[in-house]
Amino acid sequence: METHTDKEVSKEINNKVIEGRSKLKAVKDSVPQGSVYGPYLFIIYTNAKETIVKEMGGKAVIYEDDTNIVVEGDTIEQVMEKAEKKF
Repeated sequence: METHTDKEVSKEINNKVIEGRSKLKAVKDSVPQGSVYGPYLFIIYTNAKETIVKEMGGKAVIYEDDTNIVVEGDTIEQVMEKAEKKF
């Protein structure tokens, strides 16, 4: 099994994130702060996101409004390939 330092993996991932970064767009629709429906809509969105990531072979680690998507592989190339194909 090939090993990489955290710094190498972080640099590779950061490069991929920068290459694939979306352009900024204005937000047209949202849920007002303090809305009665806000918490319900957040739960629906969060649960759907976790289900979709699991179906694609990844793992979603969700805490409050933070989400990390975990993709595993034996080499950095395998991880990047899986992440690019699925996400």
